[in-house]
Amino acid sequence: AVDERIWEPQNLCSDSDPGHCADGETVGDVQRCYNLINQYKAERVHTRRAELLDTVEQRCIGTESWSQYEHRVHLDYCMWKHMKVGVCMNTMRTNCPADNSCCPIAQNHLGATARPNQYVCQKSPLVGLYCQHRDYVVPGSNDTAENRPLCSDVSCPSFAWCRDLADVPGLCLGEACSEYQRCLDVALAALVLVVVAATAELLYVAMLCRRAPRQMLKGTANAVAAFLKLVAYLLCTAGGLQDFTDEAVRHECFNTDGNARVAHAQRHVRTTCLLLLIAAAGSVCLSPLSVRWGSGLLGVPHSKSRYQRA
Repeated sequence: AVDERIWEPQNLCSDSDPGHCADGETVGDVQRCYNLINQYKAERVHTRRAELLDTVEQRCIGTESWSQYEHRVHLDYCMWKHMKVGVCMNTMRTNCPADNSCCPIAQNHLGATARPNQYVCQKSPLVGLYCQHRDYVVPGSNDTAENRPLCSDVSCPSFAWCRDLADVPGLCLGEACSEYQRCLDVALAALVLVVVAATAELLYVAMLCRRAPRQMLKGTANAVAAFLKLVAYLLCTAGGLQDFTDEAVRHECFNTDGNARVAHAQRHVRTTCLLLLIAAAGSVCLSPLSVRWGSGLLGVPHSKSRYQRA
């Protein structure tokens, strides 16, 4: 939903806020206001409803209610929205609103033809409320996209994988989300290895510019660079980067532009893995050559002996 992971108390509060903004051992200020507004909306006794409204105006939607808080603008808008239509979070709602206000709405210019909304609010027993793109429909039907039913666990084989990748609750419990997070860690580790390997090669170039031969040190630098590149290549392949990008391309979880970016990332991953293997092979071949014939780029000048001068 549009407000998920935006209007939660932990996203609206900071350590510098007065009182107890976020939830702790007791209910925080933000959640307390959410509860007060909910009580006000649910109350049917007029006298009690008026008392709750006075409390809400004083604590939650007044001009000075959040003036001492760091995110006061967000808090003012959040409370105003919850008072008018209700915030769209799974902790606050159990059903999709009839006006589809829990999903992104198409922005229209004055005087222009109104554009249709691209997302529809859906409900799942696993992730609660979520927004699904209108183009994510059941394939293989003769009907137009507007008349096809939206994908679900039963009708589309890739739906469960894409839902887990989207990680609507923000807990990363699904296999696809876990693989994505693991691939981020693997890519970071491979990047660190490549940087260290490049540092070793820069050291090798620096030794080439010195007059001292140091063949063993040069060969060692090449061997270290080759080992690091090989480990980075193994992380790229055996670590699952290629497999994950292949799965993302196969499932087609995004719209046309998003799927094109995923395919572009897949090509980059494959090219990077291939270049790492080629670079590792080059360093392996260069290491024994450096040990056997590795000399500096700057030659040592030889002076003529007295016999040659004579």
